[in-house]
Amino acid sequence: MSKEIYDKTLTTSFNDFGKIHLIEDAGKNLSMRFYYGPDQQRWYSVLSQDGTDVRTTIYANGYERLQKTAGHVSSITLTETLSSSRKMAS
Repeated sequence: MSKEIYDKTLTTSFNDFGKIHLIEDAGKNLSMRFYYGPDQQRWYSVLSQDGTDVRTTIYANGYERLQKTAGHVSSITLTETLSSSRKMAS
């Protein structure tokens, strides 16, 4: 695994609440958009390449569900959030 520091410029934009909305890498034609609910918690994000959605990540209750559009692969990845780990420690 290479441990090089990424030296390309990424374009970012934020919503009115200061949350990341878009990350773009024009050199690789990649973009990731983040969508939030009314409580400003992440609901989902979409990774696109060449204008085509390749992966959607849905965030809910301390879990992430990954849906890969390319090849019609769907997988679920469980991730523990800080708030859920605090509840477990109590």
